[in-house]
Amino acid sequence: MLYDGTSIVSVRQEIRKSLDLKSSQGRQTTPQRAICAGRMIRHMGIIRRIVNYPCDRFQHGQHYAVSLMMRRDLSMIPFPQRPPSTTWEQIALAGTNALLWAWFKPMQGPADVYVQIPPETLQQAGPALTLRNVMFSIGITPEQVQSWAINGVPVLNSPQAAAYLDQPIPATTSPVIFRTLFATQTSVTVPQMPVTATAAEPSRYDGDSERIYQHIDSDWQTVLQIETNMGQLRKQLNALGGRLKSLNRDLNTNEAMAADSQEKREWQDIRRWLRDASAGVSRSIREFDVGDFSAAGGRSRFEELHRNYIQPRKPLPNLTQVAAEFEMYRKLAQNQFQKMQTASTAGARDGEQRASQFLSRIAAKIRNARHKR
Repeated sequence: MLYDGTSIVSVRQEIRKSLDLKSSQGRQTTPQRAICAGRMIRHMGIIRRIVNYPCDRFQHGQHYAVSLMMRRDLSMIPFPQRPPSTTWEQIALAGTNALLWAWFKPMQGPADVYVQIPPETLQQAGPALTLRNVMFSIGITPEQVQSWAINGVPVLNSPQAAAYLDQPIPATTSPVIFRTLFATQTSVTVPQMPVTATAAEPSRYDGDSERIYQHIDSDWQTVLQIETNMGQLRKQLNALGGRLKSLNRDLNTNEAMAADSQEKREWQDIRRWLRDASAGVSRSIREFDVGDFSAAGGRSRFEELHRNYIQPRKPLPNLTQVAAEFEMYRKLAQNQFQKMQTASTAGARDGEQRASQFLSRIAAKIRNARHKR
């Protein structure tokens, strides 16, 4: 049943009648135009009209069009009206003929959507396989999403993360998890996928409340330790950024006279490395200063929850959901720390070391030239 009570079977029959009518007139129906030709479902999900267009290039479109139409129309159901899934559902990726597997409102995340991307969809969809397009295909908008996770790496939905929405999703064997802002409903556990990859493991937050409180407290203490390490690493990045900027300069008179044309071209390449390394360091510092772990991000909410509810062990009606959010925030902190470490290592290796080695080599040439005099 559709969410307004309309039978899916009756919808399919109406579509098939229209397709058979066109075929009886000696014309074939294309899957693409059958999908896009008319509005099959009203705002509340009722058939309004079916319009089909002829095409000479496709002869097998009828049953494919019916199937793909139904997948697209079911994705139009708003998320709050969707019942929890009882099995993996096939969803058409908007703007393509590729398919996704989706599980709505699983037991371990009643406000979540698990999306499994088959390998053939990764190859077929190409640049159309973006987070924004997947959200649209499953009937949610970026404004309705609290966070998402790809390959187990969670990202909180924030202005800083908006750039990821339109980037192609990398290859992944685990489901992409979208956590929405909607209230929860009764759900069922996600079983194994009917394709190569498996669904995410059930949440570890089951059992008595005290154990859940302990898990949350452990995650928060880990976050605090990571923040301390990130604060120290930020100072190192700030110092590295200053050194990179001081190295990014023109050769002085003596260096320019000692360097040959090939070395001057090499220095220009090194300066490009310096600029890239400096930009990476600055970006990492900025993400730490104004990102999810700053006052402008979501840190204050987690701090208040821990101070007001977790530490004094006050009851929370959605304790399991809060525990999952703390776990995601801890993983986000670990990911941010790794990114800062990568920026520091790359800046020192690709920028500072290259420039220092080159300048040392030119300085040696200058000294040798002076000795010869």
